[in-house]
Amino acid sequence: EATDIVHSMRASGRVAIHVAAQGKLRAVVAVSDGLHPEAAEVIRVLHSRGVKTYMLTGDEPLTAFAVGATVGISKDHILASCKPQDKESFIRVLRERGERVAFVGDGTNDANALAMAEVGVALGGGTDIAIDTGDIVLVKNDLSALLVGLDICNKTYWRILFNFFWSAFYNCCLIPVAAGVFYPTYRFQLQPMLAGSAMALSSITIVCSSALLSLYQVPKAFRKAQELYDSGKVVSIQKIDSARQSMIQAGAAQARASYQLSQG
Repeated sequence: EATDIVHSMRASGRVAIHVAAQGKLRAVVAVSDGLHPEAAEVIRVLHSRGVKTYMLTGDEPLTAFAVGATVGISKDHILASCKPQDKESFIRVLRERGERVAFVGDGTNDANALAMAEVGVALGGGTDIAIDTGDIVLVKNDLSALLVGLDICNKTYWRILFNFFWSAFYNCCLIPVAAGVFYPTYRFQLQPMLAGSAMALSSITIVCSSALLSLYQVPKAFRKAQELYDSGKVVSIQKIDSARQSMIQAGAAQARASYQLSQG
C-alpha cells in the first residue's frame, strides 16, 4: 500500500519523504515545488518574439509534460529524465546547428549546461555552483527580469551600431574639410581650433547617445509578468495535477479511438 502511495506521489510531481520510527514506516510526506507565477507569461512573451523554448528536466515524462502544458511549452520541446550530461549534450547539439542558446537554471545539475550555453542565466536563489557558472544572475529569482535583460541587450546592440555609423558618417564628412580638400576650389577650411572643437563634438554626441540608455523603461508587454511575480501567487501543484489528468484522459481517448479503428 505504501509503495502505491509513493508511486502516486512521484507520478504527480511530488517528492516522497519516508518517516520511520522503531524500524517501522510511520508516514510518507509529499513535498512539491510550485511554479513561478510569472513563468507562463514569460514563455508566452518569448514565443511572441520568435524565441524557441525548451524544458530540460530530471522529472519523469508525465510530470514534465504536465508542467510544460501549464507554462505553454509543447511536448516536442521537452526532454524529461535528463541527467546533467544529457542537458549539456543537448545544448551542444543546438549550438552545432548554429542556434544561439541561453540556458536558465538554478541547480547543481544545471552547472554543465550553464557553462555550455552561450549565455548562462542563473537564479539568485539557486546553488552556489550554478551562480558561479552563470554569466548572468537574476538576483530576485524574477523570471520577468530575463525579458528585461534580453530587451536591454537588444537595445544596447542597436545603439552600438547607431553610434558606429554616426561616428563614421560624421568623420567622413568633416575630416576632408579639416584637411583642406575644399580649400583650392571653394577657399573653405576649418581653423585648427574649430577642427578640435568638431572632434570633441563627435565624442560628446556618442557619449550622449549612449547615455540615453539610462532612460530605459520596461515595455508594457513585460509588466504583466512583473505583476505576477510581485503577487507572489505560486502556481500550485493542483494545477499541474489538473494538466496531468487532462493529458492522461486525452491519451486514453486516443488509445480507445486507435483500438476501435483497428477493430473496425
